[in-house]
Amino acid sequence: MLKGATYENATCAFPPGSTLFLYSDALIETPEPPNAVFTAQSLCEFLQRIPPGATPDNQQKLVLEHLRKTGMDKPEDDLTIVVLKSERAVR
Repeated sequence: MLKGATYENATCAFPPGSTLFLYSDALIETPEPPNAVFTAQSLCEFLQRIPPGATPDNQQKLVLEHLRKTGMDKPEDDLTIVVLKSERAVR
């Protein structure tokens, strides 16, 4: 975060069944690029291969397991992952 930084507000549809995967830069900077386990593109491709019925918890666990399999037990920076899934409206 930088003093004086500006941010753009945006909205997009989040229909039932949609997933939002938020992460800190440590996920795509471990180890430091160009040797990172994930790039933004490869992370997107990895997430798209996860079965559609996977829970947010399962999605997070699969990403972390992949990091560990590559020998990255501990990221070089603070790592935050938040996964949100839109469910059907309850009536």
